[in-house]
Amino acid sequence: MSYEFDENDYPSAPPSKYQEIRNKVESKFPELGMYHSASYDKNLLISNETVAVGDAVDDIADIVGDLIEIEWYFGNTSDADALWHLETSYRSHWGNDLREVQLYLYRQHY
Repeated sequence: MSYEFDENDYPSAPPSKYQEIRNKVESKFPELGMYHSASYDKNLLISNETVAVGDAVDDIADIVGDLIEIEWYFGNTSDADALWHLETSYRSHWGNDLREVQLYLYRQHY
């Protein structure tokens, strides 16, 4: 589904409190750490891909921060604007983090 951008000039969401969120995630989930991930570039052949390193705490902190921002948009702009930001941030950032950390957690337990 694709949402139409609201042309109204709304203020931007306040800056994320990343370090505060990260500290909370670390305190709640001290067992989380770094993980390997396949680096993906749709323009490269599979044989040219590399192994990347992910940080589960960072991924979760980013997801939480992005969703707090979306909540702010729902409360301070239009639904259309908030949904546009939700889709855009999901596709450009936290959707991938969500899947990577999901795989990491799955591999930790099976």
